[in-house]
Amino acid sequence: MTAAFAAMAIAQQQTAPTVSLEKLISTATRLVDLLKRENDFLAKHDLKAVAAMTPEKNQLTADYAKLQSVATENPDSFRQADPEKQTLFQKVVEELKSVLMMNERALRIALTAGERIIKHVKEAVQTKRSDNGGYTAEGQYHARTASAQQVPALYNKAV
Repeated sequence: MTAAFAAMAIAQQQTAPTVSLEKLISTATRLVDLLKRENDFLAKHDLKAVAAMTPEKNQLTADYAKLQSVATENPDSFRQADPEKQTLFQKVVEELKSVLMMNERALRIALTAGERIIKHVKEAVQTKRSDNGGYTAEGQYHARTASAQQVPALYNKAV
C-alpha cells in the first residue's frame, strides 16, 4: 500500500506534458490549408472531394484540439517562446477562426441545397403519382396512363 502512495506522489510531482509552439503552429497551419481546399471544393459542388477529405480533416482537428488542450494546461512554454513565434501563432489562430467561419457557411449552404433537391424530387414524384393513378375501392393500384409506371425526376443544379 505504501508503494502505491509513493507512486501516486511521484506521478503528481511530475510536470504537466508540454507541447512546442512550433508543433501547434504547424498543425493549425495544416488545418487552415485543408479547410481552404475544402471550401474550394464546396464552392465547386465537388462533394466527392469533400467526402474524401473527411478522414484527414477529422484527424487534424483531433490533433489540434489535443495540442491546444495540453497548451492550455501548461502555458509556461508559450510564455517563454520567441515573441516572433507567439505573434505567428496568434496570426494563424485568427486565420483559422476566419476559415472555420467560411467553412461552416459553405457546409450549411451545401446541406441546404441538398435538402432542397430532395424536397423537390419528392414533391415531383408525389405529384406525378397522384396525377397518373391511385388506389381503387377494392384496394388495387390503378394507373390512369401508360406513363404512370415511370416517374422522371428532374432537378435544377443551381438550387
